[in-house]
This record gives sequence, C-alpha cells and structure tokens, in this order.
Amino acid sequence: MTYRLVEQYTFKRTVEIRRPSEDVKDKVEVDTFTAVFRTITPAEIEEFEDRLANSKTAKDTIKLLTDFAVRVTQGWEEVADAAGHEAVFSEETFRHHLQITWFRDGVIAAYRAAIRGDEARLGN
Repeated sequence: MTYRLVEQYTFKRTVEIRRPSEDVKDKVEVDTFTAVFRTITPAEIEEFEDRLANSKTAKDTIKLLTDFAVRVTQGWEEVADAAGHEAVFSEETFRHHLQITWFRDGVIAAYRAAIRGDEARLGN
C-alpha cells in the first residue's frame, strides 16, 4: 500500500464503554462503537498532557478531557439513540455524552491507545 501525504490523517478505532448495568447489581456492561479520530501534532498532545498534569480541580480536568476528546474526534459509527435509530454525530451531542465519566474515559483511552500503537505491542 502506498503511503499518502495528506493535511490531516483520520483513523477508526473501537471505543469500549464500560458502564454499570441498569438491570444487574454490581455488574459492568461493555458497549462498543467506532470513533473516527483525527491526528493532532505531538506539540498539541504535549500541551494537553502538561495542562492536564497541572489541572487543579475536577471541573478543570473534565473540561480539558472534554475539549481534547472533541478536538481529536471527527465522527462515530455504530451509535444509536434511545429508540435504536442511528445517532448522527454532532459536536453538541458528543459534548453532552462526554459529561458521562465512562463515555469520556472510553473515548480518551481509545485515542491514547491508538497513538501509542498498542496493537503493535500485543504478543511481544
């Protein structure tokens, strides 16, 4: 496959959402969807990590994580609304759901794993 030089690279990654079960006490349910991520520069990642390390309050940390997730996420696939219909991606809807801890944690973990190249290390 030929490597293409483009302005901005995008890639798809499975996001795993581990959330408390609505029906079974003490059980964790795992939902997945596909996120369409965009690359950002190492300088942007470093700036985010520095700001996160220096965050003083939970409110500041949540805002930083939310803004970062919005910056690196371009869309999603395999996401449904409450009625089971395909959910159209919008920044407003995405920001709303990023306020839920397990959703935000899943998105951030998937992006971090992708940029670290976790698949390349499996089995090594």
